Amino acid sequence: FGYWYAGSSAAFEFHSLYVLHFLTEAKLLGHAVPEELMKGALKYASETARAEPREWWQAEIQAYAIYLLARNGTNPAPQLLNLRDTLTSRFKGKWEGQTTAAWMAATYMILKQESEGNKLLDTCIKERAGKAGKLAYSWYYYSTPMMGDLQLFYVQCRHFPDRAKKFGIEDLEPIMKPLRDQGFNTLSCSY
Repeated sequence: FGYWYAGSSAAFEFHSLYVLHFLTEAKLLGHAVPEELMKGALKYASETARAEPREWWQAEIQAYAIYLLARNGTNPAPQLLNLRDTLTSRFKGKWEGQTTAAWMAATYMILKQESEGNKLLDTCIKERAGKAGKLAYSWYYYSTPMMGDLQLFYVQCRHFPDRAKKFGIEDLEPIMKPLRDQGFNTLSCSY
């Protein structure tokens, strides 16, 4: 866990944010998390949240960083608005059905902007359904159709509990399909 002590790493690294997500969940569950480690991870997330995405997949990682900052008590509203403006102007039609929209919707919920969160999540779900099999993925280990489905499922369960209470059997497909197809891995099981 000395990763962030060695100095600044490149922006848009999924694994650094994934570790921060794990540490955040552990801390919320009452586990001891070294404060310096958490500070370093949050500093990295803050840098990523302020970086300029050049590709749509970088915006997805930036949305994840912004979400994690909000989960840890930071108000990332300026970064969220900047990202939304960037997405609308430069990546229109590429992000609305991606987990980018799901992470942003969850951030809006954390910031108590429920109307915007619900609207964005509705758009994300509608776009995913309309583009089934046609969504763009970077195909890195963390950005595949299965991971997108699982992260969207996680966001709905964690931040939209009223929706999750109404889930039917078909809504469990994101977690059932990898198990049925034996296509799960340690990363996919974490969501």
